[in-house]
Amino acid sequence: MNDEHDNFEQLWQQQSVSKVDVGALKKQWRKMRFKQFFYVLLDALAVISLPVILLFVEKKMTKAEFVSFTVLFILLSVWFFYLVWLRRYSLRSSNDAASTADFVERMKLQYRQNIRIAYVNKVICFYTPLIFIGFLFALYFGDGMSTDELWRKSKVMLGVSVLFLPASWVWADRRQKKFEKLLADFEAKWANGLV
Repeated sequence: MNDEHDNFEQLWQQQSVSKVDVGALKKQWRKMRFKQFFYVLLDALAVISLPVILLFVEKKMTKAEFVSFTVLFILLSVWFFYLVWLRRYSLRSSNDAASTADFVERMKLQYRQNIRIAYVNKVICFYTPLIFIGFLFALYFGDGMSTDELWRKSKVMLGVSVLFLPASWVWADRRQKKFEKLLADFEAKWANGLV
């Protein structure tokens, strides 16, 4: 029994141990954190811009347009706070004195949240045309807008749907795959002690 224990101890002592590059891990965390703050700023500007635009063009809008844009603002506000909630791991903590395990766990959590953000953005691309259709119905039935005016606005919305939404879906799909790969690589490196 004692020989087995000695053999096991010798085997244990012979194993190589790779050191964790804490500086690289902190740098990676700060870079991710900066990006998340930047994305929150862009999202906030998008949400804030809608009521500002409404203030300047309210007099030119019909009642149905104003109500539709107000509903859109509410939906965008909910979406904004949901995205902030998904980014909470990188927004909440900046403690450089945290342990290596804390940094690793935060990175993994934020990679998972980034995957979720990309997935939800893909889903939004499918629901945006329904919002456009609802907007057009509100204009037609709410204000009795002429078919010529309605057709002009629907062409703009169709153009956005045809050009912007597929490009957004492809972008979100690529980001989702990118973050899935980054998470897998990060977990594999950490499992092997190579971070």
